[in-house]
Amino acid sequence: MTEVHPIEAESYRRIEPLLPLPEVPAELEGVCARILHATADPELAASVVCTPGAPAALARFLAAGSGVHVITDVAMTRDALTTCLRDKASCLLPPSGEPALPATPYGTRSASGVVRAVADLGNATTDTVFVIGCAPTALEVLLDSIEHDALRPAGIVALPVGYVGAAAAKDRLLRVAQAHGIAALTNAGDRGGSAATGAAVNAIWKASLGDNAGPPPAARNAPGSIGPDSSAWSSTVATRPALLVIAHGSRSQEGADQVARFVESLRQDRPETPIAYCLIEFAEETGGPELEDAVREIATRDPLASVVTVPLVLLGAGHMKDDGPRLLEKLRRVKPDIHAVYAGALGIHPLVLDAAEASARTAGGGSADAVVLVSRGSTDPDANADLAKVARLLGDGRGIGGNGTARGAAAVSLPGSPSEAPLGLVEAAFVSLAPPSLPIALDRCRLLGALKITVVPYFLFTGILLDRIRREALQWNETHTDCSVQVASEMWPDPRIAELTWLRYDEAVSGHAAMNCDLCVYRSALPGYEWKQNGGSHPR
Repeated sequence: MTEVHPIEAESYRRIEPLLPLPEVPAELEGVCARILHATADPELAASVVCTPGAPAALARFLAAGSGVHVITDVAMTRDALTTCLRDKASCLLPPSGEPALPATPYGTRSASGVVRAVADLGNATTDTVFVIGCAPTALEVLLDSIEHDALRPAGIVALPVGYVGAAAAKDRLLRVAQAHGIAALTNAGDRGGSAATGAAVNAIWKASLGDNAGPPPAARNAPGSIGPDSSAWSSTVATRPALLVIAHGSRSQEGADQVARFVESLRQDRPETPIAYCLIEFAEETGGPELEDAVREIATRDPLASVVTVPLVLLGAGHMKDDGPRLLEKLRRVKPDIHAVYAGALGIHPLVLDAAEASARTAGGGSADAVVLVSRGSTDPDANADLAKVARLLGDGRGIGGNGTARGAAAVSLPGSPSEAPLGLVEAAFVSLAPPSLPIALDRCRLLGALKITVVPYFLFTGILLDRIRREALQWNETHTDCSVQVASEMWPDPRIAELTWLRYDEAVSGHAAMNCDLCVYRSALPGYEWKQNGGSHPR
């Protein structure tokens, strides 16, 4: 425990009315409070951003002990660190009189220092955090090295200051760190500096030790704070919210068993996180868990102070917009003291597209003339439109549904495109509730010249609807013998589905969960669906 200096205590007392800062994600409140204390600049403190879960990941790393290695861009940044970290830190710039540093395209000594650090460390940098407080060029060289697989640090904290290049370097940091799975914390805009950077690292360091010294109690106890007293969203190693997976359910016992195996795989991914699941429908028919069962299961490992609910939904229709929130409200009635938050649906995401593509190729879609993507179907036009978008995204650039035949169904390429990205034939269809049906989509593909067609069910798990898709595809093929039709399997157990589930969980923990609601019928008066707003009923 660190003794609080009277000046520091008085400073926090004076800034306490400003906290929590507006629009600051929960996991960053402790960091932002400390930056505010160090800089007296609320706008700078509120500009801090991070990759999902970064403060927690950095805290776990800094708590690791003697193996921690911190590299700073300049001595001023190192001097801003608390004594314990300063003793573990080294500066990229050499003392005066040492040999000249390697040249870089960025032309600064701090950038050259990163080149030397990369040469010294190689790729063995998983025990290293880079802390950049002054030089945007040092950050740019660091990101170049990561993108060229020259190193992979454990984390990056970078709030460099400057009118030339600082804002762009910080924006790039978030993109590169997200793509390479690196914990990163930065801020938006030109502001920054060693004091702010050191304050951010010191806040994370103190949280990793369970140190009660700053930020003030109001900030420490706020939901999502990284301070030691946070009861709901602590980002330290001690506590993480439980995960409650909400699945649709199926009359198919195999489908229900697949959901159970999927949840078990999540437990193996993160054994420290309490995990349970419940079914929206058909729990009684298949012996699956209902909400109360899930709450009891989590409570055996956790006092159930906080829960993130992740809906296993690909297209945001009624199960996402109605049933999920209803379950959440029921959860709060079952456990009134709970802090529960609703994560985003799996939705349209590159990981889902990759999994759908893998299903198509496994079934022969890589050499098919056309692909039909089949979903459940909905009375929600937003969800149906999303399937059409997914079909277009799968058709453009991925090379599926574009093998071509003598009848002219070959995929075309973008004229003049350097990559000549193929534009394949991928049709959207629905097995219920909305047109076009699967047979109509197959007719369309055949009329466009496709003789080899792959049907891809846009489903995570098997069930009676997948049985119907296979049956309809077989029946259509029996009457169209000039074509061959193959049906792919459901997307799980592709590991990308679990990866995306954890991504949605981490987004909710960090306060970044969001829905694609701009065209939701409950928000926008779409033609023909105006009655869905304000609790209206269907006009009969």
